[in-house]
Amino acid sequence: MRTAILALLLTAPTAFATSYARPKRHDVFSHNRAFVLDVNPETRTHSVYDVRDRSKPLWSFSCGVWHSPFLLSDDGQVAAHVCWEHVREQDIAEADAVTFWNKDGEFRAHALRDVCPDPPRTQDVGGGPIGAFWRTWYNEVKDHGDSFTIRTTVGVAYRFRYADGELVERQRFGFS
Repeated sequence: MRTAILALLLTAPTAFATSYARPKRHDVFSHNRAFVLDVNPETRTHSVYDVRDRSKPLWSFSCGVWHSPFLLSDDGQVAAHVCWEHVREQDIAEADAVTFWNKDGEFRAHALRDVCPDPPRTQDVGGGPIGAFWRTWYNEVKDHGDSFTIRTTVGVAYRFRYADGELVERQRFGFS
């Protein structure tokens, strides 16, 4: 009996942990489907191609990959990465909500603490990692070709322009 209880106690932390499959290599198309971003989690090097010629990349950049969206502008000149929708409470102060790259490298980032400083607990807004320290800061990212919108879990939607990484619109929703 003691052995069974001890075994249960030793395995319980891992039984309740959240585990996600490693991200896979995938393509992200521009809204107009003229360009494609090859997202490669293994090499952490991501390349932009004209869809008519995948033999030679137009430009590349490097960054880590997790289960978070990458976007590509309609002219293929800018890629954006929106950090994972789930963030640990202790990481909010240091995390970037969105980061922009072009052929010259990273050129703009917006801090999560400026976009969504106090997101709700993940357990209060739906599925995700288990633990009271997890927060979910957005529930939708929508590409418009020359810009994209992030709809946060706190009732604010932000629109970012690809060309310069500028935050161009902040709009409240869901409130009368």
